[in-house]
Amino acid sequence: MRILFHFRKYLKTKEHVSFKDTKKLVDLCVSSINENIPLFFALLLCKDAKATMKFASSLYIFSKLATWMTLLTLVQWSVIFGFTLPKFYEMNQKVVDCQIETLEKIWTDAYAKAEAMFPKLKRE
Repeated sequence: MRILFHFRKYLKTKEHVSFKDTKKLVDLCVSSINENIPLFFALLLCKDAKATMKFASSLYIFSKLATWMTLLTLVQWSVIFGFTLPKFYEMNQKVVDCQIETLEKIWTDAYAKAEAMFPKLKRE
């Protein structure tokens, strides 16, 4: 009964979230969005082909996974991988670094060939 009394008192207040707190949150969100808009445009307009390809491939993988699983399942798997992958990397650091280095070389070679074929891709 005592809990209901406190809740009833809360409902009678006219202002649940103060204007000052709301303004602070909105300003924080707007500044964060404004900081990330140039990055988003750079990804969309392909200013950096490597970053754009990473972004596009991650969106593709996410969309494929989303058709197989619900969002809650994806969140659970991301938590599991979030704790598992650092330990896996720690245990196999040399092998993983070697593979990443090989992929970097392949990417650099493919990008150089693409730049030769399409001169507009050259970075400024």
